[in-house]
Amino acid sequence: MKATKSPLVLEAFFLLENRFKFVQLEEPLEDVQSALFDKYGIDIDFTTRVISPEHDPKQVFDVFTKIGINNLKQPLAGYSIFLEGVGRYILDKGAVPEKEVENLKNLSALTMSIGLLRGILMDITSNAPMGKYILPSIAVFDLIKEKTNRKKRKSKPKNSIEE
Repeated sequence: MKATKSPLVLEAFFLLENRFKFVQLEEPLEDVQSALFDKYGIDIDFTTRVISPEHDPKQVFDVFTKIGINNLKQPLAGYSIFLEGVGRYILDKGAVPEKEVENLKNLSALTMSIGLLRGILMDITSNAPMGKYILPSIAVFDLIKEKTNRKKRKSKPKNSIEE
């Protein structure tokens, strides 16, 4: 099949923070993947910042993405990781119907940013004592939904009554 270029372009991606720590195992484990990796808590947060004016047909925006894996004060044995990166995206709003602009800007850009951090994560852990850690598939739509709900809760006046 012939691939069509997306109107969403990744201009640059930068790693802003990288913390990796190996927490010694008390006893060797035969199957590290199922014994430890599956128990790690994964926390992902993101923020989008528009750079260009809203009326500009080529919208420029940044997506800041943070991923924490077993990133606790008292982490489980194995890996404790925190990564933060920022992607600069350009979206040609005139090339797609208006209803697709938000989908590309939010869902697609965030998915790309998580994928880029996933690759960095695999590189970091590829030579680590327990082998490569691969970030599981993430329900990005659920992340966006949760973020939207948090913003709504924070924006309610303190004396408001929930229905």
